Amino acid sequence: GRSSGEEQALGIVWQDIEVKIGNREILQLKHGVAHPGRLLGIVGPSGCGKTTLLNCLAQSVPKVCGQRLKGDVRLTNGKRLDLNSGDIAFMSQDDSFFSMLTVRETLEMAAELQLPSVAQPQRAGIVDNLLESLSLIHVQHNFVGGGRERGISGGERRRLSLARELLGNLKILIADEPTSGLDTFQAEHVVRILRKLAKHKRIVVAVTLHQPRSSVWHMLDEILVLTPNGKVAYHGPANKAILYFKRLGFRCPLFMNPGEFLVDLVSLDPNDPIQRVRDLARVEKIEQAFKKMCEERAKLAARRNGDEMDASSAHAGIRRPRKSPFWKRIGLLLKRAYKQNSRDRFVNGVRVLSCIGLAKVYGAVLGVGSEGASAASLPGKISLITFGVISMAQLSLIKTLDLFGRERETVARERMRGQYSAWEYVFSKVIAELPLDCGYSCLFAYTLYTDCQFHTPLMPFLGMHGLLSAVSASLGFAIGAASPSSDCALITGPTLMVVYMVLGVLNPSGVPSPSPSSQCTSPESKSRPRNDLSLDGTASRGDEKRETWSWRKLSIARERRAKEIQNYPSPLQTLKLFSPIKWTIEGMLCLEFKGLEFSRDFRSAPQMGAIALVNSGDQALKALGLSDQTTRNCVRAMFALLSSNLIFSVLALHANSQRRVSLCHALDSPTERVNASSSRRSSSK
Repeated sequence: GRSSGEEQALGIVWQDIEVKIGNREILQLKHGVAHPGRLLGIVGPSGCGKTTLLNCLAQSVPKVCGQRLKGDVRLTNGKRLDLNSGDIAFMSQDDSFFSMLTVRETLEMAAELQLPSVAQPQRAGIVDNLLESLSLIHVQHNFVGGGRERGISGGERRRLSLARELLGNLKILIADEPTSGLDTFQAEHVVRILRKLAKHKRIVVAVTLHQPRSSVWHMLDEILVLTPNGKVAYHGPANKAILYFKRLGFRCPLFMNPGEFLVDLVSLDPNDPIQRVRDLARVEKIEQAFKKMCEERAKLAARRNGDEMDASSAHAGIRRPRKSPFWKRIGLLLKRAYKQNSRDRFVNGVRVLSCIGLAKVYGAVLGVGSEGASAASLPGKISLITFGVISMAQLSLIKTLDLFGRERETVARERMRGQYSAWEYVFSKVIAELPLDCGYSCLFAYTLYTDCQFHTPLMPFLGMHGLLSAVSASLGFAIGAASPSSDCALITGPTLMVVYMVLGVLNPSGVPSPSPSSQCTSPESKSRPRNDLSLDGTASRGDEKRETWSWRKLSIARERRAKEIQNYPSPLQTLKLFSPIKWTIEGMLCLEFKGLEFSRDFRSAPQMGAIALVNSGDQALKALGLSDQTTRNCVRAMFALLSSNLIFSVLALHANSQRRVSLCHALDSPTERVNASSSRRSSSK
């Protein structure tokens, strides 16, 4: 067998990397090696392709429209890199965390996900060592914060991001500007830790640095300088870089930082056109000089890597780590989601006040005249139900989109490393968040119920509102998972809910009865008893005529409205079936009005739409086109929407995980794959 140290001594070899977006050349590298046990620093001016190179090395290139990728990146034993293996750490420029977790909880949660086979005392020791070495021990019990929540500083967030990546038995560490946001002392301290990690564990550590200070420069083992054209100006030992450029005629001034000298040497003046031409000529000269010696250096590097391949060809390369049981992963995700929701006191307080305040306002404005079982209560009841449903649907949707967007980057990072699946994440959020959303909606419903006299029993009234919030939150999951960014989700979600509102709200003009001719006379005029008296106690034939004429005009208006509805485009008719607002309003109206008899007092009857001149709840539902609708059907439809939204969320999350491509899978054709493979074999001979 081989020792663990020998198994870890794996470097990275890249060959003929080309990245283009449209006609713009982003990156062009012929050959290169990142050796194990050595700290590789990648420097260059802004926009030279440093982050793109790291994405290529990590096999995690974001998909961009019009992008073309070529090249091959392998381990020195010929195996492909796999970010899902758990042995490759990739620290990006963006520090994304769960804001309501403390610094220690963040590392402990990451340790449990990344090190499931390590005993809890050992994991605690690893976390303690990282907190101590990265100077985070004094803020270990502080919330991470972010956005509107105040938390740790930017430099502390950067060190926490590095600590999270250093968990586990790494073989390759790739960090994009790990010193950004740090003071000079902390930057030097972080680079020293990275160099120590590379030396002691014999792993590859590749970092990008933005104008490293002199002390940081001298800790680098190797350096790769990129030009604004995305080409290599120098790649080799850091202590030989100054001598190399001196031979080309570019002498580093005395007492000048070598890192700043090299970055200035390959930079272009953006303001002076004449100086820019001179800079371009200088950069092209440097590129051509390195290109001449590139083949010879590539042969030497390939020969050295060939020896390493012979020594490690018997190994299986980087293997996927053993995952913890799914129930344990779900428990961890559930605990994290619950803490993230329950600890946000400001947001929770605002939601409580919003729910109670909206209910009070609706009760004061729309609840007037809605009391009692009379035709006069119809407009108030319908308005209360409609506005309440719309409000709770929008609040639940927007809250879910906001929280989903803040978690997006962290979840993408963890799923990219294969720490849990999409359905496990969605399931944990459903268990942790939907009960809270339903609780807030029930608080609104209870306040509204106590202020206004509804005939629906309390529990079904609360249940319909709770189910509405669950469906709206699941819609937020689906939109957030399918959207390319959180900003896009926050735009798409409310817009779609407005469309659902327009399609789901009942029009007071109603729908026509199956037999329009039967509506030429009022149902009341046909069935009204002879003792129906006017105000002075005598029968009023004038009232009967006016009532008949009103029903005749109402019938014509409803027929016209029905024709307009039938002329809706078929996509809108289909989209209407997915509206949670539609099913909730219809279900609650059925609960409220079915079997209800109104008092006959036409003086206070509503003088508008389909609900004019009705004397029972069943007639009101019939006039609104809900005679065949039942609450049971509406509840079934809402549960179907809930299930379909959650299933779509899982599928969308899984699809979005494919938005980063591996360079080995990005070759344009099978012929190019064969050419790249043969080129790699020939260079290793």
